[in-house]
Parts: sequence; structure tokens; C-alpha cells
Amino acid sequence: MRLLPEGGVHVIADAATSVLAIAALVGGWVYGWSWLDPVMGIVGAVLVAVWTKNLIKDTGMVLLDREMDAPVVEEIRKVIEPTEGSPICMCGAPPSTPTPAR
Repeated sequence: MRLLPEGGVHVIADAATSVLAIAALVGGWVYGWSWLDPVMGIVGAVLVAVWTKNLIKDTGMVLLDREMDAPVVEEIRKVIEPTEGSPICMCGAPPSTPTPAR
């Protein structure tokens, strides 16, 4: 169970990448660490990639109806499965033989 909806995770990912960018700028300006900007860019890219993977997984489950409750699935199966006496039920009966034309 997620504590935040995907929109909340998106906002946090945006904020985290902004904090990383600011930290890289400050580290480069104050300490002269020119390597910090590309490193923080890679860390931000990994953060966004992880968020994207989770988003694709969650939305894929919703789009493929894999999040349905078991009682709902059973009710749907009962409604659409053919039963004895229904007009579309084959129920083990042999196929009818065609009547010859006269």
C-alpha cells in the first residue's frame, strides 16, 4: 500500500532532483567540485527512473484489470459462464446433424 498517490510521488521526485541540483551548484561554487554536477545528474536520473518503473508497473496493473477483488471476479465469471439450458451452452452435447434438403 502506498502512502502517497503517484502525483505526490511525482512532486517529491521533482523536489528531490531540485535539491540535488542546488547541492551540486553550491558544492561546485564553494568547494570547486566540478565533478559534483554530473554525479548529482546521474543520481537524479536514477531517482526518476525508479519512480518511472513503479509508475509503469502500477498503471499497467490498473489497465490490465489485475487489481480487481476476488469476489468481483467470481461474480463476473458466474454471469458470463454458460450454464445448462442456456442457448449458447454446448455442455457436452454432440453437434446436431444437418437436415438433408428435400
